[in-house]
Amino acid sequence: MGKFWINWLIPVLFLSLLEIVGGILLNWSPIQILFGISVISIMSLGIAGIGLWIGSVGAKYNPNNPQNRLETGVSFLLMFLSFGYLLIAALPSFLVLIPTDAIDLFKQGESPTGIFGLLVSLLKWKAENKTLLMSISVLFTLIISMGVTLITLNLSARKIDKGLTINFISNKN
Repeated sequence: MGKFWINWLIPVLFLSLLEIVGGILLNWSPIQILFGISVISIMSLGIAGIGLWIGSVGAKYNPNNPQNRLETGVSFLLMFLSFGYLLIAALPSFLVLIPTDAIDLFKQGESPTGIFGLLVSLLKWKAENKTLLMSISVLFTLIISMGVTLITLNLSARKIDKGLTINFISNKN
């Protein structure tokens, strides 16, 4: 658990500092800055869980390159899973951030279909129910982030209980 928390805490502290500086430069209210920090903190839990799980699957030790702690294929898997998780987990927050004035861009001409049609429908619904949409977005962000965190921590614990396999690279000097 200590590795999980430190892998969560360091990025959260760095990103919170960036959030505060950006919020001051953009004249955000303190509540907006705190909301951003809380979203970052919640979403970072899932990333830390994914990292811990992947680290338990494809660990290696190379004395010539000690910072390279994952097998190559597993490193790519970590990258793709992390990006996919961030895209999915950020969608609810993204809907909150898009201004409802963006609906005017789609009022001229035909109504869009597919993803853009869904986006326009959600923006229209947001214009009518802003508080409800924000509440639902917070709930979905929590469900996605906590779900991924719990699943990956459970998978990591199972792997650790079975025993970790670390590929030791021979020192070729």
